[in-house]
Amino acid sequence: MNVSRDTQLWPRVYTALVALLCLSLSVVTAVSQTVPAPSLPEIPPRVVEQFGPGIREQVRKAYDEARKHPTEANAVGQLGMILHTYEDHAAAISCYLLARKAAPREFQWAYLLGLAQAANGQPDEAKASLREALALRPDYAPAQLKLAELLLSSGDLAGSQQLVAAVSARQPDLAAAHYGLGRVKAAQHDFAAATVHYRKALDLSPRYGAAHYGLAQALRALGQIDKAAEHLALHQEYKLIRPTTPDPVWQTVTALNASAAALLKQGVELEAAGRLPEAITAHEQALAIDPQFEQVRLNLITLYARTGQTAKAEAHYRELQTINPNLAESHYNFGVLLLEQKRMAEAAAAFRHTLEINPQFAAAHLNYGVALEAQQQYDDALQQYRLAAEIQPNNRQAHFQLARMLIYKNLLPEAIAELQQTLTPQDDQTPRFQYALAAAYARAGDKPNALLHARAARDRAATLKQTELLAQIERDLKRLEEK
Repeated sequence: MNVSRDTQLWPRVYTALVALLCLSLSVVTAVSQTVPAPSLPEIPPRVVEQFGPGIREQVRKAYDEARKHPTEANAVGQLGMILHTYEDHAAAISCYLLARKAAPREFQWAYLLGLAQAANGQPDEAKASLREALALRPDYAPAQLKLAELLLSSGDLAGSQQLVAAVSARQPDLAAAHYGLGRVKAAQHDFAAATVHYRKALDLSPRYGAAHYGLAQALRALGQIDKAAEHLALHQEYKLIRPTTPDPVWQTVTALNASAAALLKQGVELEAAGRLPEAITAHEQALAIDPQFEQVRLNLITLYARTGQTAKAEAHYRELQTINPNLAESHYNFGVLLLEQKRMAEAAAAFRHTLEINPQFAAAHLNYGVALEAQQQYDDALQQYRLAAEIQPNNRQAHFQLARMLIYKNLLPEAIAELQQTLTPQDDQTPRFQYALAAAYARAGDKPNALLHARAARDRAATLKQTELLAQIERDLKRLEEK
């Protein structure tokens, strides 16, 4: 993913300036209020100008407030939060330390200090700060979970378990707590118990990517390889998704982020939740900040296509070509749009362009095959499906499409071999693939295997309440049994 210029690492000269500011503020805090505050250096305009207009003014205002009120926790803390939201953790730490000194009984500064220290690679300091925070608010679940995570990483399994168990007992519907317990149990090599907690986390949040991964590793350790493969596949699908733990203090920090990257992240999360109009709004807001942000335009091609706004999708594709004509994903996303509109020749050209840039793009080979097949270029389509399956062996749809073409060419043993690779992981697509395998066996004259797989497909379709597919399988199964 390209990085917005608003969220690039802060220039070293600016970080040094903030450190100098915070050092000066600490001196002011230590002296009598009758001593005038020393003058602080202005931010050189050439440094400020490196940031987008919104962020530039936001930083300038917070910096000026901290200079005017160097002994007020809210003033220096606000500057720390702004630095924190843009991931300048070292400078944020300096400001939080000053806020802690000015207001030692305020929970938020101890907690945010711990988070910044953890992000800055200072786990020991972070643990100390989080313990101080929990002394002020013992039941603040996000602080407990963060401290538990740090304790787990340092090998203190008992301490980590005590914290997450306390959170889970108090908030049994919090998926993150069950996930944390699963991690502790896995670290203790109690994989059976780990699977219980990971499954509970997934019951509460079925698209929890990290929980799918943890469960896959625990199942693998228990020798349940097929089930582990299922959850590894789900992890790949949902790896960017995790349930949110209510954290009002941290939300005050994220709410300050006016960067394009933050809006992109918000938009991706909204899309994952199925809230497409809101996802589009967040992406367009990101684009208003950084019109050159390639990933935003890439996503908008797909989002507008999914909502039927094809003219807007195409406009973003055309604009992206002026920014970077050699971005394979842009041609691919546009090709998918064209494919859905049945503009097969144009779609084929878009996928061909994609593959000229990136010949290893498996999904482009697959969809190129679909476009070629629609134009009755069957041999070329078969070759594209084969390439997709070779490049990405776990792409079940590629194996399925390849098998279809092989059946068309009456190459049944090879088709059956391809369809056998579609049966794992077991999910809502498995009945369809297994039904296709049964049909291939029937066409090859292998009635026992045809019956075996047709019945298995029927049972899975019934379990998943796939009524239309179930009726079709039962109809064909009845004919097969009567032969």
